[in-house]
Amino acid sequence: MSPPDQPADEPADGRVRIEALEASELAEGQVVARVVGGHRIVLVRHEGRVHALGGVCPHQGHDLGEGFLAEGAVVCNSHLWAFDLGHGRCTLVPGAAVPVHPAREEGGRILVDLPPAEEPW
Repeated sequence: MSPPDQPADEPADGRVRIEALEASELAEGQVVARVVGGHRIVLVRHEGRVHALGGVCPHQGHDLGEGFLAEGAVVCNSHLWAFDLGHGRCTLVPGAAVPVHPAREEGGRILVDLPPAEEPW
């Protein structure tokens, strides 16, 4: 539920809603990397729902866009660290995680709510 002064369809916590890609560009089970609003992210469609996570593996900085989806997690192709789509925590290494960003499909587009970029990656 949104705070009383915040419309339900507006991003929360100072985030900015940005179009990441056309909905037709994201097939079920696919992992797609994008730079959106100064953030490297990956987008995934899993069980009909769209998810957006930080796109850099915290292990050695590898691109999660080169990874794959397995059991509800994005798996880094380099060392197989897996990050849960729901909360971003690594399923193998306690304390390791990537950010999770609210995402939605609307009007044929994938929209992601991101914090304002402080610096280009």
